[in-house]
Amino acid sequence: MFTSLENALRLLKCFSSDEPELSLTSLSNKLNLGKSTTHRLLKTLESEGFVLQNPLNHSYSLGVSVLALTNTVTSQMKIIRDANPILRELTRATGESSHLGIIEGNSLIYLQKVECEFPVHLNSHIGKRNPLHCTSCGQILLAYQKEPFTIDLKKYTNKTITDPIVLQEKLNEVKSQGYAVSNEELDEGIWSVAAPVYNPKKEVVAAIDVSGPLKRVNHIKQDIIKKVVEASATLSNAIKLRS
Repeated sequence: MFTSLENALRLLKCFSSDEPELSLTSLSNKLNLGKSTTHRLLKTLESEGFVLQNPLNHSYSLGVSVLALTNTVTSQMKIIRDANPILRELTRATGESSHLGIIEGNSLIYLQKVECEFPVHLNSHIGKRNPLHCTSCGQILLAYQKEPFTIDLKKYTNKTITDPIVLQEKLNEVKSQGYAVSNEELDEGIWSVAAPVYNPKKEVVAAIDVSGPLKRVNHIKQDIIKKVVEASATLSNAIKLRS
């Protein structure tokens, strides 16, 4: 049984870049709540600017109050401030887009992204939830988890690892070599590499990656791997010096 506040927060989490607009019925089904209860929650959130209703189709989307909170969070998170110049330099040096990601629940969340001059379409918007098992950042974060994990190994491409034993073998390799490579495991034609970011306690708290089309990175993969590992070490050191 959830409180009204918990249900309101659950409702806000229903929206995503894949589903930026949802109907009352969809939200009611996602929350497993009656339409009248869901409608009351929506009206309360709407009055405070957290959701907006489309007057044409009567569906709902996130409001500007959420954006204001997002901007506050990103400006205050020290790891993002530390990472910004490092990601900018990484993108400049590799010519490809770079990201900072963390694990939240069973998902990878991108905290920051620096796009290259000629970006390709990637499902890597800031704040977007992405799968852990088939992204380079996600595999880094999984490899260093202290507790056993259970996640849905959904297939996205022919190269997505869907066997838990095979995934564990790869994660062991990732931990041994200090970086993870996703070769068309989430998106066909896309290659990425990530390395871990440590806090002063030597715990992995985030990951940095570079992602780009195979046709552009194929001849410079080793150089990109080297630069990503160096960038993650630089951010780890910045966090250590700040603490």
